[in-house]
Amino acid sequence: MYQQIKDLPFDKQVEAITRELVGVKSVNGTKGETEMAERLEDIVRSYPYFKAHPDHVWTQSLENDPLGRKNLFAFLESEKPSQQTVIYHGHVDTVGIDDFGKLEPYALDPDALLEFFKRYDKDQEAREDALSGDWLFGRGALDMKSGDAVHLCNLLYYSEHRERLRGNVLVMFNPVEENDHSGMMAATKELIRLKKERQLDYLAAINSDFVSPLYKDDPHRYIYTGAVGKLLGCFYIRGREAHVGETVRHRSDAHCRQN
Repeated sequence: MYQQIKDLPFDKQVEAITRELVGVKSVNGTKGETEMAERLEDIVRSYPYFKAHPDHVWTQSLENDPLGRKNLFAFLESEKPSQQTVIYHGHVDTVGIDDFGKLEPYALDPDALLEFFKRYDKDQEAREDALSGDWLFGRGALDMKSGDAVHLCNLLYYSEHRERLRGNVLVMFNPVEENDHSGMMAATKELIRLKKERQLDYLAAINSDFVSPLYKDDPHRYIYTGAVGKLLGCFYIRGREAHVGETVRHRSDAHCRQN
């Protein structure tokens, strides 16, 4: 992958990697999540820095996972020794593609979807987006393979400009975000291990998932700060008989109806 993107400007690098990642069907709860981790590892290992430091890229298997899913880590050290470290992280899975309907065979093909929506007359906004040339279509393009691509391109940039780093960069990609978050939960053990072994000082964790406009035609792009997480609520609802236990018409009701 490095040879394909090394001479491109940053935005084109992000687009090229996004297209590459969208082409991998990594639906949550399938072997595709494992294949996605392997593709990401191939990309990272193609960078010259990681060819010279292969031990700075590794995976962590999820315990007792029947699909063999795994977290991927890449550690980029600054030229001047430092314990200060910034974490880049993102998830690799997507929701399913069955909601594409008749377009399901093209769910991972941005070019085919673009041509379809250019002629789509049932949603004018979607058609205008396609005609603008500013949008990339495809399952996972937004949530969050373009975000993963940004991390990969930042990693490439800083691996070739380590003099600009005042600390280290730790990149990690996790499976199982779309339901149980077991990838991220397993990764915390690895983060603690690294912190102890390398005496790291984690300054911040940056997640590059998508952001939303606050209102129609909002021109701004937002960065959210503070704690990030998801509350997975569980509700148990039990019904019981109330008022009338059986659906038998009351005599008075029958009398009223007759009158």
